[in-house]
Amino acid sequence: MGLVLGVMAVLGCGARTQTQAEMPLSSVAKEIQSRGYRAQKSFALPPTDWESSKFRMRSRVIVAFKAEQPLPNENDKYYCRFSLSEETYDSNNDAHQRLDQLHDAFPDGPVEDEYTRVLREGFVFDRTLYILQTDAAIFLPEIRQLTKTLAASRK
Repeated sequence: MGLVLGVMAVLGCGARTQTQAEMPLSSVAKEIQSRGYRAQKSFALPPTDWESSKFRMRSRVIVAFKAEQPLPNENDKYYCRFSLSEETYDSNNDAHQRLDQLHDAFPDGPVEDEYTRVLREGFVFDRTLYILQTDAAIFLPEIRQLTKTLAASRK
C-alpha cells in the first residue's frame, strides 16, 4: 500500500487525475481535525484489482493530515504528519480480515518494505477499515494513541 508514500508523491508533484478530485471529509476525518490536525488534501483512490480480489475492497478515500502543533519534548520542531485511509469492504468480516493482515507482506501483492508496513495502525467500524499511516517512526506513538482514541469513540 505505501499510503503515506503515495500521498506524499501525489502532494509533492501536484498530480491530479479524475479519481483524485478533492473529497468531502468524513466524520472520522472531521474528528481528527478537531483534535489539532489540519487536513491538507483528500481524494478517492480506487482499489487495485489485487485489493478488490484479495480483500473485497470496494472503495478508498485518503486524507493527508499535518499537526497544527509540534511534538512536545523535542529539541527540533517536528509536526506529526500522516494519512487516513478509509477503505470500504463488502462486509464487516472482510474489513476485519484486512485489519488482521495490516502489517503482513504479500508475495502476490504490491512490494512494501517492513519499515513502511509497521508505521500504520487501524480499526474497523461497520464495513470500513480506517488506517492511519505515517512515514516517520518518530510519529508512530502519536499515531497509535490517535487510533485508539478514534476507535474508542466509535463504540
